[in-house]
Amino acid sequence: MKIMLNSIKYKLKNTFLLRRINSFTKIENPELNKLSSVISNFSNDNCSVLIGLRSFKKLKGTDNVMDNIVQLLDTSFKNIITPAYTPSFKKSGIFHALFTKPDSIGAFAVNFQKYANYRSFDPLHSYWVRGLLDPNQFDNRESFSDNSFAAQLNSKNTTSINIGTTDFRSANIHQLEQHFNVPYRKKVTYKGIIYYDEKKHEEIEQITTENIGSSYIDFPKIEYDMLKNGLLKRYAFGDLIVRIWNNAEYFDFMQEKIKENPNYRII
Repeated sequence: MKIMLNSIKYKLKNTFLLRRINSFTKIENPELNKLSSVISNFSNDNCSVLIGLRSFKKLKGTDNVMDNIVQLLDTSFKNIITPAYTPSFKKSGIFHALFTKPDSIGAFAVNFQKYANYRSFDPLHSYWVRGLLDPNQFDNRESFSDNSFAAQLNSKNTTSINIGTTDFRSANIHQLEQHFNVPYRKKVTYKGIIYYDEKKHEEIEQITTENIGSSYIDFPKIEYDMLKNGLLKRYAFGDLIVRIWNNAEYFDFMQEKIKENPNYRII
C-alpha cells in the first residue's frame, strides 16, 4: 500500500512541477541539425547520456536513430558514457561482459553495445564507454565507492544529457548518496561469477547500495530546484525535451541540499 501511495504521489507531483517549470528554450521547426547545434555549445571531455529512443524518433532527419545519435555526440565529446545496468545479477549470479544485456535501462543501452569500446566490469552497474576512457582502471567491486567509475563522473569535464526522457534522470545519483552517506541507503553484497570474455572468469563479491524500506527518487523536485538555481538547461524540440547540466555543478548542488536535508532526494 505504501509503495502504491508513493507511486501516485510521485506521478501527481511530477505533473504539477512540470507545469510550473517554464525555463526552457523552444526550438522552432525541430530538426536533427538544430539539436546538434545546441549540444555543441556544451562540448566537453565526457558525456553521460540517457536517451528515450521513442521520443527521439519524432525529430526530423533521424532515419537511422542510433547512428544519428552517436554521430551527433561524437562531434562534441571525446567519450560517450551510458549506463548498462543489470540488476538481474542479484538473482542469476552470472554476469558476462560481452553477452549479458542491460535489463533495466531501456533500448538505447542495449543498442549502444555495438558502438562502445569498453564495458565496465561491474555486474550490477556497468557502463558502456565509447572513446578512450577505460572504465576498468577504477574500482569495479564496489559500485559506488569514491574510487568507482561512477565517481569519476562527478567532474567538471563531464556533461550530462537527457534526450527524450520522461523527466530529469541522473546516472550517478546513487554514487552521490553513498559519498554523502545518506540515511536511507545501506551497503549490500551479492556473490556470483563474472565472465570478462569467453575464457577468463572468476567468483566475485559485488558491493552496492540499496534503499532501506521503500522510497522514490524525487527527480521532479531536483529538476525544479536545479532550474531555479540556473544549473540546468532545457530545450524543447517539439515534443522532444533535452536536458543538459554539468556534473561538478550538480555534485556541489546535491552536497548543499543533502547537508540541509539528508532525505532531500526521496518522496
